[in-house]
Amino acid sequence: MRTVRYADDKISNFTILVIVPSIVIAVGILTYPRTLAEQTEGADGWVTLLIGGAVCALTAFLITKIASLFPGQSFYTYTSAMLTKPVAFLSSILFFLLAVTIVSYETAFIANISHHYLFEKTPTEAINLAFLLVVLYAVVGERVAIFRMGFGIMILTAVATVILVVTALPAADWNRMLPVLTTDVKSYLGELPDSILSYSGVFILFFYMKLTRTPEKSVKSAVIGAAGVTVFYITVYLMCIAVLGNVSTANTVYPLVELANTVRTVGFLDRIESLYFIIWITTVFMTTALAFDISVLIITDIFPKANKTFVAFSLLPVMYLISLLPTDHFQIAKLGTIIGYTAKGLTIAVLAGLWLMYGIKGRKRKGERS
Repeated sequence: MRTVRYADDKISNFTILVIVPSIVIAVGILTYPRTLAEQTEGADGWVTLLIGGAVCALTAFLITKIASLFPGQSFYTYTSAMLTKPVAFLSSILFFLLAVTIVSYETAFIANISHHYLFEKTPTEAINLAFLLVVLYAVVGERVAIFRMGFGIMILTAVATVILVVTALPAADWNRMLPVLTTDVKSYLGELPDSILSYSGVFILFFYMKLTRTPEKSVKSAVIGAAGVTVFYITVYLMCIAVLGNVSTANTVYPLVELANTVRTVGFLDRIESLYFIIWITTVFMTTALAFDISVLIITDIFPKANKTFVAFSLLPVMYLISLLPTDHFQIAKLGTIIGYTAKGLTIAVLAGLWLMYGIKGRKRKGERS
């Protein structure tokens, strides 16, 4: 397979900004308005989304900040120095397994919903394989090309979302967002974990930061990217409530798809939801490609002599088989929840260990100097 070589493998700060929404905005965009509406009154779900966004921004800040202290070093390298090699190896393998599972989950989800809305007569097994093969083609090429493609997809998604919001405004009833802030604290606390899980995925910054030209400036870019995701999530959620209402949103499997359906009902264009669905597939494709690339990157960081193309092709059958395990929407959703909790728990544990050891070693250095 022939690939195009770019001048270097380094990425800019803007690329870090693009990576954050590219990995975070995935299949959850189709379902999270429903989970929020189930637990809150009116449009009160924006509160937990805002808190979840703040947690995401803080996590992105802490990851990029600690990585920027070791410019040009891989996660495995600086974690070995801070937490010993066995811990670094175990952490890397756990993140590797997490990335592989994310690829399989995204593939299973996209196959399920594509079978429901676009390819009713096509077996989901065939959709899974076709989707993974396209992702594989992107991953075995130059890594910088994936990032450049991500920029284009981000622009396309942003434009499509703006058009969707504008064209759905005639169907919006702003009274459906009332009353305001009537949800009890218990419901907020019950929904908060799901809101935080909606922002899972920033752990990939552990591994991509070694590619940045100016790591110290990438910290700001990562936080801005997380803030952009928060604005995007809140906008989509509020539009779902304004157009569909809290009860309908809570009882609709894919509220965002139904929101696109309202554009057709106001006479803009017939079957426009299919067009938006295709655009959202490209967003999921980008998330899957990044997760696939991270799984390959982790292996090549641990074993520098490993061939990237060989590793990618070797992982494909494993990812495909895992993607076939969940057989319906509920099993896929359960897998997504497990992935979300695992990603957050592992990220927090590794971050805590790195910052703790950095603080201890920093004090030791100061003591030696004095």
